[in-house]
Amino acid sequence: MKNLLIILVLFGVLETCNVDTSNMNNKKQDSIYISMLGMSKQTPNASLPGSNSINIGGKITGLGSGKTVTLELNGNKTTLLTEDKLFQVYFTNHPKSTNYELTVKETTGNILCSIQNSIGIAETDITNADVTCSAQPPYTVGGTVTGLTGSITLSMSGSVSQTKTISTNGSYTFDTSLPENGNYTVSISVHSNTSFCYFPNANANHNAAQTDIATSNVTNVDVSCVGRITLNEIISNQNANCASGSADYIELKNISGSNIVISTNTWYLCDDFCGNTAFDSTATPLFAIPSQTFNNNDYLTYTQGSGSFTFGLGSNDAVHLIYSSGGKNYLVERYKWSTHVVPARKFPDGDFSGTTNSGNWVVGPNSTCTKNTANP
Repeated sequence: MKNLLIILVLFGVLETCNVDTSNMNNKKQDSIYISMLGMSKQTPNASLPGSNSINIGGKITGLGSGKTVTLELNGNKTTLLTEDKLFQVYFTNHPKSTNYELTVKETTGNILCSIQNSIGIAETDITNADVTCSAQPPYTVGGTVTGLTGSITLSMSGSVSQTKTISTNGSYTFDTSLPENGNYTVSISVHSNTSFCYFPNANANHNAAQTDIATSNVTNVDVSCVGRITLNEIISNQNANCASGSADYIELKNISGSNIVISTNTWYLCDDFCGNTAFDSTATPLFAIPSQTFNNNDYLTYTQGSGSFTFGLGSNDAVHLIYSSGGKNYLVERYKWSTHVVPARKFPDGDFSGTTNSGNWVVGPNSTCTKNTANP
């Protein structure tokens, strides 16, 4: 019996064994050498030596149960990762010696994921493109309030619902946070009696609200306030002395608690040209209230046909008091009625559900005209 020493080089481990060759017919086989070259110890799913392509992978941590992350390679290939692994090949057969760039395309389960060694030139298998995920922190929603007197209540709707009452100027934050990509709409649900407040960054409901999707903490839901002017009296199809005629009379009152400096092109009056069934913030207001100092508790009166106040109040008409800032028109008050002989109805801030008078609003038939005697 002859023994043949066979040397096996397999997966990088040197192995020796004795082989019985007594039954071999060909004596030349006494000098058999068996070598298995090119089979060095490799990472599972590694590309073959000498190949023109490589694989890309790494470690996955932080996914947790039920969460996923989708990776994208060079903007055109995707793969879905569903669990933590010590190693996983993400992409195979990537051309050798070419650029690669891994990005996180999307995640589920409210997590954030990052990739190490995500960009490079692939000369050999990429085994350290590790993916690390963590819980996404909730996003806060808030802004800064300026010019406020009295108090207002803000309402947030969308992914969460919450109200917040504010009575001081400065920064504010809603107590309830939003998830990643949570949507929100913030509006003013209760207005101040002495301030008119608006959103300078408004983009919804004809500038009466601010809405967006949260991809980070939201800090720009700002609220700006100015002294409050109100539509104190309206007389349609009669003059200020309640005499029959075609004149229309509008009386404004400063209820802010302090004098208001009216700048050019900031306060406007408009009839149904600015909206009949609803306020139209894109319409150009018809009458700009002249620049002046408007004293506290004082009145400004305008009659149809005098000066530049030329619009007339007819059937199915409306009166709008509008504040303009930063190229946007904001509705302060709106009153609408069906005919001249039906009392003007109060529909504050675009709420058209009301049906009755509520005080100093004067519109009457020619035979009966009452005027608030407390006013000049």
